[in-house]
Amino acid sequence: MTRKDYVAIAQCLRMARPVMNSVYYGTMSAETSDQIHATVSDVAQHLCAHMERDNPRFDRARFLAACGVTQ
Repeated sequence: MTRKDYVAIAQCLRMARPVMNSVYYGTMSAETSDQIHATVSDVAQHLCAHMERDNPRFDRARFLAACGVTQ
């Protein structure tokens, strides 16, 4: 994978949060919102594991920040 791929994936994950929240607009509890954010965070973490195997210079912290995920 290239840097361009990493950037595109991070942008998609960052955009997924508000899109997923809008599905539940008006009926979403705080717990559901937390679950949505946890799901996006879990996906980002799993992708990091793959990307680190693919590229030893991969920067996990930078990728997660680009995804809007805090460690």
